[in-house]
Amino acid sequence: MRHPFIVLILCSLFFLAACDEDSENEFVASPSPVKDSILSYFPADGTSTWEKVTPDKLGWQVNFLQEAIDFAKEKNSYSLIILHKGRIVSENYWQDKNEDSLHQIESVAKSMVSFQIGKLEEQGKLKITEPVSQYVGDGWSKAPLQKEKTITIKHLLTMSSGLDSELNYLADPGRMWYYSNEAFAVLFKIIEAATGQLFPEFFEQTLFSKIKISNYEWHGIHLAMTARDMARFGLLIGNKGMWNGERLLQEEGYFRDMLSSSQNIQKAYGYLWWLNGQSDYFDDKVTNGNPFQPGPIYPAMPPDALLAMGHFDQRIEIIPSLDLIIIRQGGDTGLPELGQHSFDNEFWSRLMKAIKNNGAG
Repeated sequence: MRHPFIVLILCSLFFLAACDEDSENEFVASPSPVKDSILSYFPADGTSTWEKVTPDKLGWQVNFLQEAIDFAKEKNSYSLIILHKGRIVSENYWQDKNEDSLHQIESVAKSMVSFQIGKLEEQGKLKITEPVSQYVGDGWSKAPLQKEKTITIKHLLTMSSGLDSELNYLADPGRMWYYSNEAFAVLFKIIEAATGQLFPEFFEQTLFSKIKISNYEWHGIHLAMTARDMARFGLLIGNKGMWNGERLLQEEGYFRDMLSSSQNIQKAYGYLWWLNGQSDYFDDKVTNGNPFQPGPIYPAMPPDALLAMGHFDQRIEIIPSLDLIIIRQGGDTGLPELGQHSFDNEFWSRLMKAIKNNGAG
């Protein structure tokens, strides 16, 4: 998501009007919506076997479920997986794809990076309140040095560094929300500085090997993996960082904050995770008028949805209240990525007809 320059000006005006002058109120976290023990099943280690449950057994309306699946197919989807309590309700592949097909997950990987930053804080290798420069040195951005020194890891996690897509200074950190992929990318350097190893090695040792994600490829900082491996990460988050009895992230405070509203500007954003049930959200695609839109992002989707979102609607969607996890991979849907006319909202308006009042929780 990138802004034209006019949106930067508009963003600044609305953001500064919304911000509290007291820096102590810069980040206001709301309670995490993740409930306890969402899941009852994890796929077996080292095997492609994955238990299934039929929609009939769940009491779902099969005809409405098929409408949702058909809609996803029509909108250039490559894969679609629907899980209930960890078991596969529906798994579909199109355009010559299958369960072994790799696809770029785009910014879904950001949410995985957030989890790993929490792991490093738990290990005592960093604190997210520390300056970025402490790990990567001075001059990593194009901001004035004194401004740069005030940018913390937390600012990178919340897209509030005040830097643009070329790491130019736009505003003091914590005073503007700007979705900067380049600022985010600095987190990979921080991981390597904090661990003394290449970031792919750290991911493999502390995350991927633990939940048996095995079919993936790094292309620089970009990650490709299968839909089933995306689902494994979704199961981990849906079960509050627990995988088959082993807690992979002990720091419950970080986990809670990661999945809570992190600021007063983009309320629908935690630590590189999107949150559906907020009172409003900031849409950087709005170039005329108020970029603050009334929430939730997707009205048809349950408000407790936790979203790892990537370009062209790559998705891990976790719905604790319904014990559901949805995985979508694909190309351009031709629809907006946010709002009531988006692919997600149209898909969920169909899916909810299948599961509403039919024992999905």
